[in-house]
Amino acid sequence: MRSSQQVFARRPPALVRWEQRRAPVVAEALRRDVPTGGVALDVGCGSGALADELTPYFARVVAVDRSPGRFVGSGPFLVTGDACALPVRSASVNFVCSYGVMHHLDLDETLAEVRRVLVPGGLAVLADFVTERPDTRPQVASHVCAAIRAFPAYRRDDGLRRALALTTFRLSPGWLAHVRRDVFLTPADFVDSYSRCLPGARFGTLGQGMTVTWQRPATTRQTAGTT
Repeated sequence: MRSSQQVFARRPPALVRWEQRRAPVVAEALRRDVPTGGVALDVGCGSGALADELTPYFARVVAVDRSPGRFVGSGPFLVTGDACALPVRSASVNFVCSYGVMHHLDLDETLAEVRRVLVPGGLAVLADFVTERPDTRPQVASHVCAAIRAFPAYRRDDGLRRALALTTFRLSPGWLAHVRRDVFLTPADFVDSYSRCLPGARFGTLGQGMTVTWQRPATTRQTAGTT
């Protein structure tokens, strides 16, 4: 990962709570068309909030991150590892998911690993943010506005003290510097990049980002680039 790894290694309570708030909606969106049961893998799990939301639907959930830091999940099996060299056996996972992480990684290497660990017929649903223009200034402004608009909901759900802590974190110089470093693909580049690595993938939208859904062919014959 890039230098933002230092931010996530500390993973303050406000960041964990932010991930917990969005995890139920994200989990529902990513697993909506996925058969239950089997093994699920969350790539770049962070605090484990998303993986924890998936545990009722799968026999086992494995959560992988280079810097999991403050881990809140009770059900997932946490593994510290690199997304570009997943510590998971080949053809052993039924469902791979990821949210808001892929822009930190080498896309070609990570998607090759996704293909490798999926069982024949297994499904990957990956979501990441996109931008209409590769310029971080509008991105930072949008983030600030979103954080301010979210304050009433934070206060309603968590009380004034926690709402202030969460909003203060999202507007802190360190977090804004992380937002400023983020480089997202445009929607067209997103489709081109993922299609190159995952032929036949389907695309959708999720909030301010896009999703890619890909199923590994059910035959034992490997597709190009599969290890």
